[in-house]
Amino acid sequence: MTGVRQRASPRTPAPFYDRRVQVDAQYHLPSTLSGLRMGAGDPCVRIDGGGWRGAQATPDGPAVLQVRQEGSRLNVELTGPGASWLEPRVPAWLGLEDDPSGFQPGRRLDRLHRRYPGIRLPRVPRILPTLVQIVLQQLVTVGEGYRAWRNLLREHGEQLSDGLYVPLEAGTLSRISVDEYIRLGVLPRQARTIRRLARLEPALERAAAEGPQAFVSVLHAVPGVGPWTVQNALGGGLGFADAVPVEDVHLPNTVSWALAGEPRGDDRRMLELLEPYRGHRYRVFRLLFVSGIKAPRRGPRRAPRPLPRMS
Repeated sequence: MTGVRQRASPRTPAPFYDRRVQVDAQYHLPSTLSGLRMGAGDPCVRIDGGGWRGAQATPDGPAVLQVRQEGSRLNVELTGPGASWLEPRVPAWLGLEDDPSGFQPGRRLDRLHRRYPGIRLPRVPRILPTLVQIVLQQLVTVGEGYRAWRNLLREHGEQLSDGLYVPLEAGTLSRISVDEYIRLGVLPRQARTIRRLARLEPALERAAAEGPQAFVSVLHAVPGVGPWTVQNALGGGLGFADAVPVEDVHLPNTVSWALAGEPRGDDRRMLELLEPYRGHRYRVFRLLFVSGIKAPRRGPRRAPRPLPRMS
């Protein structure tokens, strides 16, 4: 972002930036950023009246991005000590550096694509919070992962004056004991993986900046991290359009239902159906997610695990 003006505010002594950004007429803010929120109760994100606010930890301190879309214009504001660090990373965070021009939806996805043409793939400013979110969703229900994220933030996070919480930094994540993670609803395996990732944060951030190949190489070497976590981090964190999260419980069924009308599928069938979209396969997942398409259920939903008793 260039041409940003800086102004002083008696209530915000830290740097404050605002800008009006012209975007493609099809760009759609809510669907673009929907994948960055851990449920409606995510303490780091607030959505109201069409606007989106998100807190972020930076090397210079916390910062808050506030953005609102008015037609083909985004009203973008940054506040907090980390605003200067975050400012050049905002376009990627909003998906404005994503290029969907080569995506050909084909007959099966054409109706959905015409309904949701403005989905872009964001690239997050820092990859560790996204990795933590993904790990918290390993081996559990979506609701259990969201609950653990909320518990961690509210128990150990920094709350800003506007009520938002700042994602936990690597030092905090590595200091929290495995027993404390478990108390907050995190599986032991998840807790150990998060602590490992936190200790590797500098290497992970450097690899993420170098590109997908370097990032995959570093991430694959971390115990507790498999293909599902790696591919979700590539697509949901780095905005890599061809990421394919294999070994997922629901995705093969969803893809098989949406692209072939088959209520059940496996990874082999999913990859077969996605082959015509190679180069943009993660874009297909985002389109299906935003549209709410799901394969027919075949049994009752599993109840969330109860949290351990707190002494």
